[in-house]
Amino acid sequence: NESDRGQLRSSIVLAARQLAMPVNGSSQKMNDSTRILALKIAALLADLALREFPQRWQTFVSDLFSPLSNGGIWFEAGTDASGNTTGVKICLECLKLITEDCTDSDYNARISTARRNDILLG
Repeated sequence: NESDRGQLRSSIVLAARQLAMPVNGSSQKMNDSTRILALKIAALLADLALREFPQRWQTFVSDLFSPLSNGGIWFEAGTDASGNTTGVKICLECLKLITEDCTDSDYNARISTARRNDILLG
């Protein structure tokens, strides 16, 4: 149901935010375990977006690309993002996966042209 979908979206965005947050205000380099988690979270976000965006998840773009302080995953404007790029990498990987899926010939055969256009156009 819609409540479960919303809770799942919120939980995955929260997991991405927690992974992207600097620890004690310090910059955090991405190690192998963080990189793997970031890729898995990006894949989950992309899969959800393909199923839910834009009809059921109208806040997808703002949920990802708002700064951490506003509930998003993106880095804070005016700060040095070079030390903590986890949130940026999650967002960009998610968009990469969505684009690849929407332009893949196997994916195109699984969904209607109208649904694919909804996803691509938002």
